[in-house]
Amino acid sequence: MTVRASPSVLSRVKPLAAFLAIVWGVAASFIAFDLLILAGATRLMEAGGPFEALAPLSALENSEVCRVEPADSSSAGRRASPDIRSRAWTLGVQMGLHARAALIVAENAQGASGERASAPLAGQRRAVDGAAAELERLAAALNVPRPAAFTPANPVTVNIEFVPFVEGGENHTGRALAVAYGRDACELYKMGTYWGFSVLVRTALPGEPNILAREIGYYARRVEVPESMWRPMVARTPSNASSDALVTEADAATARVTAYLRNAPEAGAAPTK
Repeated sequence: MTVRASPSVLSRVKPLAAFLAIVWGVAASFIAFDLLILAGATRLMEAGGPFEALAPLSALENSEVCRVEPADSSSAGRRASPDIRSRAWTLGVQMGLHARAALIVAENAQGASGERASAPLAGQRRAVDGAAAELERLAAALNVPRPAAFTPANPVTVNIEFVPFVEGGENHTGRALAVAYGRDACELYKMGTYWGFSVLVRTALPGEPNILAREIGYYARRVEVPESMWRPMVARTPSNASSDALVTEADAATARVTAYLRNAPEAGAAPTK
């Protein structure tokens, strides 16, 4: 399976478009078992499903990453500007995409053998390295630390480990966004990381809901992104959907949220817990 981007959508979403194009090329057919491990449980716990309320949210609700007090930040309690909101979201999406793509390249490297495999792998590595440089540039533009690399302890529990990675105290990028721009920007960043991390899994597993549907829905509601813009990205996909169709859907959903954040009118106070 070769996943390709939709040029018409990507051309309108800069700078996110450049990395999306890279990632679709990287994510060929090396989606391993770790991408499937949560599919069965997610079927019951998907956002909007009958058992949604039973899915644990303690890691998100108890996270200290985005909590700022007036003494810590002059932006505490205020919503960031549309420009900062869209940038924080884009940084998160790119972080999640890069984290997943880097893991796929690592899996490719373990399974590669011979000269025939080495050339595509080298190209994938260059693409991910270039994406990492772009990620650093975006973080620098926001004057926050570059997102840390995600290095799961067990390849079978990648999807499970990603949540505490985002919600834990080592998320210095999210924390810096909260201090500089307020909780709203931090939570948009976290929503973006879950969104981006789940995209490659979603395009490879037709018939399944988003593996991080609960996390995306939680933050989308908190930062008041209209449900019509994010719901298609967490709902179950058609079992007969092609990867191309799912890529196009993901691009369109990402573009909708990005445009909404960039063009939304200035607002006052950010949502509180």
